[in-house]
Amino acid sequence: MLSRVFQKVGEKQNGGPSWLNPLKNLGNFFGSMERRHFRFLATLAVFFLISFNYDILHSVKIAVVVSAQSSGAEIIPFLKIWGILPGAFLLTFLFTFLSKRMGSERVFYAMVSVFLLFFLFFIAVLYPLRESLELTALSEVIQSHLPEGAKGFVAMVRYWHYTLFYLFGELWGNIVLIMLFWGFVNETTLFENAKRYYSIFAMSANLAPVLAGRYCLTFKKVNWDDSFQLFVSTVLLCGLLIMALFYFINRSLEKEAAVETRKDKKEETEHFTLRECFSFVRRSPYLRYIGIVVLGYYLVYNLTDVLWTAQVDKKFRGDVGAFTAYLNNVSIAKGILATVMALFVSGNLIRKLGWYSAAVVTPLIFALTCLFFFPLILIDQEFLSSVFLQFFSSPFINIVVLIGAMQNCLTRASKYTVFDATKEMAFIPLNRTSQRMGKAVIDGIGSRMGKTGGALILQFLLYYLGNLAATIPYVAAITVLIIIAWFYAIHRLDREIKKIT
Repeated sequence: MLSRVFQKVGEKQNGGPSWLNPLKNLGNFFGSMERRHFRFLATLAVFFLISFNYDILHSVKIAVVVSAQSSGAEIIPFLKIWGILPGAFLLTFLFTFLSKRMGSERVFYAMVSVFLLFFLFFIAVLYPLRESLELTALSEVIQSHLPEGAKGFVAMVRYWHYTLFYLFGELWGNIVLIMLFWGFVNETTLFENAKRYYSIFAMSANLAPVLAGRYCLTFKKVNWDDSFQLFVSTVLLCGLLIMALFYFINRSLEKEAAVETRKDKKEETEHFTLRECFSFVRRSPYLRYIGIVVLGYYLVYNLTDVLWTAQVDKKFRGDVGAFTAYLNNVSIAKGILATVMALFVSGNLIRKLGWYSAAVVTPLIFALTCLFFFPLILIDQEFLSSVFLQFFSSPFINIVVLIGAMQNCLTRASKYTVFDATKEMAFIPLNRTSQRMGKAVIDGIGSRMGKTGGALILQFLLYYLGNLAATIPYVAAITVLIIIAWFYAIHRLDREIKKIT
């Protein structure tokens, strides 16, 4: 019944204007699915729920660590070095350890369960006892032996329980969404089909920030503690639903004899260790270029995101509810923009102009938006604040935060559509073993190293310069160099893909 409806949509749109191509492709795609449409819809639902959880955790974890007393945006670089990187190594090691002993389906359940058990423990035990668990005395001792620029490290130690929450909230996207889910999709998709399928997958994920932001704003309680408990409980319920849907998808695959590609690839699977994965990626130019692309994105995004978060913190300092509400509004705008891009840009761009044209969109957006963002945060804001108040009745900080939010929305929308799609397509020509080994290093640790690398740069600059504002000129110069290397890696990877395909 459902397939006939979508098939009629595709037939009616046939020969229509070019802007209707996404609707036509969607209609033709669903119309051609007689036996597999329920599995496909379940996959879309899993993608949506994982992204929905990620967007709830994204705004909540930032608000919790940045708005805590004696904390600030300076804590983020230290969290990513001393928390996220070790956590990424441990969870990736757990992934490779479990992969040697059980199938990919059981690995998915085990890894998702680790996250859900922690979130349950946090809201049941750690958060109610948060004040008594603060390491205030130890943080004061550490502060007395470190320079002023290490304020973020001191806050990370004092609020160690918030640090753990930030760690698991941050790693949810990379471990569950990128490594586990995208790895599963890549193993069941042919390269020629990915041009059509992945843009449709992106639409499911792009709705997540819109609905997650609206959900948080609608059900926000007067008391922040009640809101926090509700949001984390929602993440737990969605996690259970994700595992139930994933179970249905795998039972459907077992019964479907048409999915020969997956069966063939399954025979190629080998056991591997994390050390073997690193060695394999190091010897493969193809995977090295993918790694540079991933590192480039996360380095540039995290360098600019910390500076923007500092501006938002300056605007809403001390008001955790307003801070979270603003981030939720940005998530809504981000999701709407990403949905529009998925419908009318990314799919057509990949199909008509090819992989390379789509892959350069994200670094190009970063390059253009940085031309506006960095000058705004470099100039004397105190002088311009009085001018803007007089002529525009608005503090200058509002303009800076707005431009930073626009950059955040554009770059993240591009990431959810063309960047993720082109990056995952680059894995498809490889055999299943190469995919798994490459994704274990590049998505499991490489993306974390990108975030940690950006944090390490900021931590080094903070140590010698003392405050975040003084680091801005250096961050701007480093960002330019990274974007140039990113463009070069895309060019080389495009040549490698053409050789294989």
